[in-house]
Amino acid sequence: MSDERHIFCLYADDIRHEINGKVSLIGIYQGGMNVVGVMPQVLPRLVISSYVNTPVSRPFSDLSVDVLWNDEVLQKVTPPTESLQEMQSTALQDCEARLLSMQMVFVMQPFEVKGNGKLRVRAHMDGETLESNALKIQVIDGPPEATL
Repeated sequence: MSDERHIFCLYADDIRHEINGKVSLIGIYQGGMNVVGVMPQVLPRLVISSYVNTPVSRPFSDLSVDVLWNDEVLQKVTPPTESLQEMQSTALQDCEARLLSMQMVFVMQPFEVKGNGKLRVRAHMDGETLESNALKIQVIDGPPEATL
């Protein structure tokens, strides 16, 4: 098994917590978003569901996560040390666990698009920095052309 850490994000229009404990992401973006019109445009909501993963053999001793629009930090989160320790303790109780995963949800409400750019998440842990996949936002003049 690899001992590499990684981060992955899903970008969506909304997130809903259901009664049965499930979480639904609504309107997941795949690769990019086209925004039509005169800038700035305001989206009522944009959600980032991020997953920071590390092998059980390399638990986090510290972690902080930034949400970036291009190079501007929009939000910064530092989970409490107790949360990191609880995550590790829970995983170690499962003898088959190979991965520790910290999920964080960022709700950008509203989200202002001022022009072309990339929305992404950066995680800092134990002296390492990881970059997530990005949501590329592109301003276009008119509706996108249909593709077959």
